[in-house]
Amino acid sequence: MKKLLFVLLLISAFLVTGYFYGFKNLFTPTVVKKVKGTKIEKLKKEALMAEKEFMENIASSTKAERAGYSYERLGESYLKNKDWTPAVESLEKAIEYGRSGARVHYSLGVAYANRARDLDDKEDIKKAESHYKRAVEKNPAMIDASYGLAILTFYLKKDREAAIGMAKSIVAAHPTYYNGRFALARMYYENGDPAASLSVCEDLYDALSKEEDSPTIREYRENCRDNITRLMAELSGNR
Repeated sequence: MKKLLFVLLLISAFLVTGYFYGFKNLFTPTVVKKVKGTKIEKLKKEALMAEKEFMENIASSTKAERAGYSYERLGESYLKNKDWTPAVESLEKAIEYGRSGARVHYSLGVAYANRARDLDDKEDIKKAESHYKRAVEKNPAMIDASYGLAILTFYLKKDREAAIGMAKSIVAAHPTYYNGRFALARMYYENGDPAASLSVCEDLYDALSKEEDSPTIREYRENCRDNITRLMAELSGNR
């Protein structure tokens, strides 16, 4: 019997062929709109101007903060456009100028992870992991960073058991973070355990059935139901 093909409905920063209904993306769990080139150029000028002002007055912490914030905004814009190297360079500059919060480290994790995937670069994998971990250290409640670390561990580090453990922890601590549940189901399936994947999908569908109705929840329910149907058909055919 042909191996079940899960369909990836919508992807943001990490592009792959389809696998799993409802599992929307890999390295960034939210969908973002591209930034127009004119805005990028404006942000770049602002960052360079703020950096120049800082260099002219090295003692000014206010100007350092302004430069850091400008580079952070520039880096986030590059990230939305999937320009990984400029994003890395800008966000690293932001950290140099004192912008070292959880969000900056998370964004650097995203940029390094995607560049690592594109270039098959082991050093970028290490840097992505380091920044994801730093983001979690600074803000343990930042689920996106924990999610990114789990995805990185499964798909780039190839440590599937560790990644599944991370995904299970995310689901246990944040049951309404549905990207985490879809991710765990997909990981189980790709790790050769469709029965475990089915169990996750069934629990997820039950949880979604109790949610207040909305376009997103309806989409999740439909995708989850389709996954359950396909999994049950595969498991029945394997008997």
